[in-house]
Amino acid sequence: MIRLIVLRVMVPFTVLLLHTSLLAQTDSLVLARELVFHSDFERQLFQRQVFGKEKLDPLAFLLAADPSSNEESLESARARFRWMDEVLKKAGVDTRKPEKKIKEIYTLVHRAFLKQYQLENRMPDVFRNGDYNCVTASALYALVLQDRMIPYTIKEKPTHVFLVAYPNSNNILIETTSPLFGYLSFDNTYKSTFVNNLKGQKLISASEMENKTVDELFNKYYFRDEDIDIRKLIGIHYMNDALFKQDHNDDMKAFQQAEKAWLFYPSERAAYILRMLAGNIMAANKLAPTQRAIMLGKASRYQAQGITPAMIEGEFAGLTQTLLIEQDKKAVYKICFDTLQAIVRDTALQHRLAFLYNYENGRILYNQGNYMASRKYVANAMSIQPNNADLITMMTIVLGQSMRNSRDYNAIADTLSSYLKRFPSLARNDNFNNMFLSTTLTKCYDAFEKGKEKLGLDTMAEFEKEMHNNPALSPPTDLVASTYGKAVSYYFKKGQLNRAKEILNKGLEWAPDNQELKMRLIMMKK
Repeated sequence: MIRLIVLRVMVPFTVLLLHTSLLAQTDSLVLARELVFHSDFERQLFQRQVFGKEKLDPLAFLLAADPSSNEESLESARARFRWMDEVLKKAGVDTRKPEKKIKEIYTLVHRAFLKQYQLENRMPDVFRNGDYNCVTASALYALVLQDRMIPYTIKEKPTHVFLVAYPNSNNILIETTSPLFGYLSFDNTYKSTFVNNLKGQKLISASEMENKTVDELFNKYYFRDEDIDIRKLIGIHYMNDALFKQDHNDDMKAFQQAEKAWLFYPSERAAYILRMLAGNIMAANKLAPTQRAIMLGKASRYQAQGITPAMIEGEFAGLTQTLLIEQDKKAVYKICFDTLQAIVRDTALQHRLAFLYNYENGRILYNQGNYMASRKYVANAMSIQPNNADLITMMTIVLGQSMRNSRDYNAIADTLSSYLKRFPSLARNDNFNNMFLSTTLTKCYDAFEKGKEKLGLDTMAEFEKEMHNNPALSPPTDLVASTYGKAVSYYFKKGQLNRAKEILNKGLEWAPDNQELKMRLIMMKK
């Protein structure tokens, strides 16, 4: 498993914007219901402002990325901004021309808030002790400019984030830290994998692959200069926190933060980091089965990043082997399957997983001799692969064994008829056909014995139709003889000799060498 190596984490978080709306989740790699929050403060913010109708409060989300933040932290930060506003007003910055205005705002804000640069830094640190990096400092200045109605844009470069005030006129740069202070460092395997994934998606042409080095292609497609807004900066802040956690070997919390980052700033690179973190988590093999099913379902969405349906199916086969076959934990296995099916959105993959789940459950119960319970799972599997020869054979045996002690031939015949109607492929199995014919003959015998003439004739017609459709079938001749003999006796007693002879001749069609039927015919000719 390739591990994401982060030697010094800072900001770069650009590339291929997929969607700017936080509410457009139909094709997203991350769904609202799956997020894991580290505080009630964060949960309520997402519920009200990301998934609800309240206006986005950037300061609140910049604080919420840290689990120590709460409403008191937010109010304290707001109080600091109100105080800063008064300082700026007293300094008369609003009356200055753009260049002097921005210069004075920069100086006063830096003096009031920013004490020491720290590479690993989160927004609450700015208010607690004045520690900052280019992301948190840029966020601070962006909020100050926003409060003063000063137009700005946020610039994202491969190793840096900074602001430009009055971007459509004066273009005044606001540098909070030197771009040399921080960088993302990736090993050669990481770079090669990223480039090959893009090639597989045909985002990099064959000619580019031939004419440029991996480093050149990585820098071109992984890092792009781009103007971003405060919302995307929140995403960068969340992703930085994810990478900090990953750098401290906490891949699960890193993944949870990266999912939130995706909601604010969905991109090809964010997807790649999510995919890498998910791979690291599953490779560590420390997950409970249900947690593994959740991660497996999420990983199934990263097909564009190299996760194939066959990989997901293989991982689920491993869960099947462990839970169902080795440990006989059917209840836990079912929870894992249901969880996985609820998360996976690829219909074809859902069917493949459902087939594996039902086939293996049916097979285990079949081997245990629990044929009635097995029947449901085998039928579910056949609904997905109705022409599977192994399933057809298994279904034939399961049906026969599950009804072997029943004497309700009408119910047995009805059951077989319903399964044949549901799965016409069963007719390809001679054993099923012979079982079906034997049951039909027994039902016919029972009908004539009880004087149910119409049922007897209808059932006899059903048998004969099946024999005409499948002339190679060979039902037990003694059962054919006794059934047709019973019908002959029924009409003979009613004095309908011609009808009795007609049925006798039909019986001889299916059992021409049966001595009982031959003797009856001789007797009727006398």
